[in-house]
Amino acid sequence: MIQFVLLLAFLKKKIEILDFKKTYKSILKILVATLLMGIVVYIGLQVSAMLLPMDKVLGILLQILIAVILSILSYGFWSWLLKCKEPRVIWSSVLTQFKK
Repeated sequence: MIQFVLLLAFLKKKIEILDFKKTYKSILKILVATLLMGIVVYIGLQVSAMLLPMDKVLGILLQILIAVILSILSYGFWSWLLKCKEPRVIWSSVLTQFKK
């Protein structure tokens, strides 16, 4: 993270054309969406650990499946709610790859 901040500071000095306000705003939205996704997945894992047998392989695999589904859905929801453009671009490129 420190390297990223230093690189961004040096880049800002070199290239004055870039609009860093939009970049900072976008990074902040992504960080907030990621943090909220982490909270949702953590709570989901705690609940599923109480309901599933964690001493069996099937219980562990189901918990992993629940975590993956929760992370995709919650990140999609939070990024949509915060109006992030980057996940939409990635999602549209993934869909175009599957349409080929």
